[in-house]
Amino acid sequence: MKNLLIIGLGRLGVRHLQGMLNSGIAAHIYCIDIHKPSIEDAKEKASEVTHESKLIYSPELPEGKQIDLAIIATNSGERFDLSKKLLESNAVRHLILEKVVFTNPNEYSAFSKLLKTQNTPCYVNHVRRLFPHYQKLKDQLQTTVPIHGSVSGSGWGLASNTLHFIDLFQFLTGSIAIAINTKGLKDFFPAKRKGYDEISGLLEIKFANKSKDS
Repeated sequence: MKNLLIIGLGRLGVRHLQGMLNSGIAAHIYCIDIHKPSIEDAKEKASEVTHESKLIYSPELPEGKQIDLAIIATNSGERFDLSKKLLESNAVRHLILEKVVFTNPNEYSAFSKLLKTQNTPCYVNHVRRLFPHYQKLKDQLQTTVPIHGSVSGSGWGLASNTLHFIDLFQFLTGSIAIAINTKGLKDFFPAKRKGYDEISGLLEIKFANKSKDS
């Protein structure tokens, strides 16, 4: 059986767990969270799915394991330390992280070096490019000319969820973001999640093929 692992059994982590169980792949799944209520909630949600996997719940990371897929769905403030500890104590074949990946800019270069040392491919969970309607839209777009797109609304988490739309626009246009104009952003204010900030205003992104997203 394959070894799978999830760190963080909050709202996202539990959905990842249900997805693993719904995949039909029988596996040993290590479910890690330091909060007992989160573990109990994960057990309840897992019981809603018929599966043949073995679930191992624990507040501690395993050690010396060959992990085929690890998903880290904790908050960004503690993700670097947990990711580092996981990679240094286990052999991880594939790793998926939630965004925003880290809160400290220095952690990105340190983690990149660690991934290369451990030879572990790492992916950030930008799932919109996998949605069938976006894939159909991509097939219909004329990407030989610049494309202009916009996302607007309120209360949708500009500070972090913008990353989803930048990645989506890169997928739709087949181009990469090369410049971000932040002059239209307003002051930061406390986010719903304690210890984090949010921001509003206008953000403009330019892409290599002269497409724009705002």
